[in-house]
Amino acid sequence: QLNQQLRSKLDAAWDTRPTFDENLVYRVSVARNGDILGFRYGNDAAVNYVKQTPLLDLRYNPIEGGSAQPEAIAQFRVVFQPNGVLEVSPWDGYPPASPSP
Repeated sequence: QLNQQLRSKLDAAWDTRPTFDENLVYRVSVARNGDILGFRYGNDAAVNYVKQTPLLDLRYNPIEGGSAQPEAIAQFRVVFQPNGVLEVSPWDGYPPASPSP
């Protein structure tokens, strides 16, 4: 269910025409309610072109004075392809990704 929820959220928000020519790979942490808590870069292109993805805009930002950030319960491999196709799959079995700044 979280996989489909994440895919739908990213797909609806990804409205930038890709100018990159290789896959952008990210490791995305998601809370029980579907909020994107954070992400890590899976390759160099992901770092260089992150602004062409909706990840920065969709990342959970706690309200000042509010409760603590929810705990991540799932991690997904998200791939933005240069042809406009989005892939979302469980992270299991993929090599570690670099942390986002």
